[in-house]
Amino acid sequence: MNALDAVLIIIIALFTIRGIFRGLITELIVLISLIAGFVLAFQFADSGIHILQKYFPLLPQQAARVISFIVIFVAVNVVLRLLGRLLNKFASFVYLQSLNRIAGGVFALLKSVLIISIVFIILESIPFSAAIQKMIQVDKSVLYYPVRDFGLWLYQAIMAVLPGDLSVTDKILNMMKQADADKLKFLQPH
Repeated sequence: MNALDAVLIIIIALFTIRGIFRGLITELIVLISLIAGFVLAFQFADSGIHILQKYFPLLPQQAARVISFIVIFVAVNVVLRLLGRLLNKFASFVYLQSLNRIAGGVFALLKSVLIISIVFIILESIPFSAAIQKMIQVDKSVLYYPVRDFGLWLYQAIMAVLPGDLSVTDKILNMMKQADADKLKFLQPH
């Protein structure tokens, strides 16, 4: 175990503790509100531009686009988070608070490992990743490869369940196999 492992443990522990205090309902609502906020803001930003320019005709289109995006994103987040508060109140009312908190901790733990996994995968795809890996002593880390491979495993599991074009999956896996073939062995079916 090295300094990288210690940093990973601290980050994962902080996410988990925050998840325990927030609970599963809040953790899910925050995630859903961020995703829904971005999707809806991208989807309806053009409609917002027209509304803004109707009331503010001197407003440049690019500024109207940014304002429209921000307003839609914030509105979706506020509405969904208020809904989350109501659901949390309901959970505490029906005595599900302990289960909500435990599940929130587990969800936050998995979320933190996934985020770190994505960061590692991105770092490995940049040209000078070997220098970074040497600097943070990846070869001496106990947690680096299992954490990195969690995102790949989760992606494979999702793609196995969802119908769709698997060529994207194949491309990602081939890229990772070329980068580090022997580290992905536990992802292969036995």
